[in-house]
Amino acid sequence: MYQSYQTACNQRTQDAKTVYLNTLVSLQQECIARNDFSNAIILKKALEEAKNNPLDTTAAPAWQSLADIELKTPSKWVEKISSDGKFYQKSPTRNDFHLINEHIDIEKTTPELIIFTGDLRRKWLLVEGGSIAQICHRDTRVETLTPLAGVTQASGINGKLADAQKQYRMACSRVLAPLTAKFITALEKIQKQALASGKLDDCIQIKSYIDTLKNTSPGKATASISLIKGTWKDASNILTYDISNSGELVARTKNGQIEQQGQYVRSSPAGGYFIFKITQGKEKGEERILFPYDGKIYFLKADLSNWIRVLSPNSK
Repeated sequence: MYQSYQTACNQRTQDAKTVYLNTLVSLQQECIARNDFSNAIILKKALEEAKNNPLDTTAAPAWQSLADIELKTPSKWVEKISSDGKFYQKSPTRNDFHLINEHIDIEKTTPELIIFTGDLRRKWLLVEGGSIAQICHRDTRVETLTPLAGVTQASGINGKLADAQKQYRMACSRVLAPLTAKFITALEKIQKQALASGKLDDCIQIKSYIDTLKNTSPGKATASISLIKGTWKDASNILTYDISNSGELVARTKNGQIEQQGQYVRSSPAGGYFIFKITQGKEKGEERILFPYDGKIYFLKADLSNWIRVLSPNSK
């Protein structure tokens, strides 16, 4: 089973690997053109390693693919995280980064939702297609983080190589999420069988491997709309939202009048959020992103504009 999983991983990541190899070839040609043969040799080794070795799908948590990548906010602040989860910011009027008293909460972070410590309740939602939605200011603001164009995230060939590797891993993380989720589910079934048969050592080994996959891979679990099923209310207590098992969403006013309706369309690659399409009412045809966190549902526009509703369970 493990070999089949690895083979499938290699097949799914072939496109990302081709882009990565082409990037390395381009960098190598740059070095040769300026007679920089020492760095050309470094890139040659990197090419050989990438061609001959399959991607290690348990090498690092998915969020580490963003480490040291500079991300710009609409207000021209620049943010980044380090490989150890620290958070840095640079204001529009300064040239240097400052360490902020926030860091990634490893225990709460999932493959598609990065949770930070601190009073601002900062969150990064990693959306399909490579977009990053930042939710901050205590769940009142949404903004898109954009990688700085034309800026080398680190100097020299080593820096460019590191950037290419990060982009490669990020691309792989996204395409492997659903495959890894299915593999984990299969392993959990085998673990139960081993436990029932009294094979305790096998059970412990399987659990250890499952834990490694859950903590380092892009896919933790199969998405289920039941995660957000129920009746919810927004902070204003004006609207209630009913979400059914079939994925129908109905927003009602206090007097029971239907304000808006929507329908579940699809889940994200790792099952961390759900896409709904508005089918009736204002903004018909638009899409919404819903994701559960900390007992609440976060309700965003799919275009990641500055609009957010945080829904809490409705206690009648």
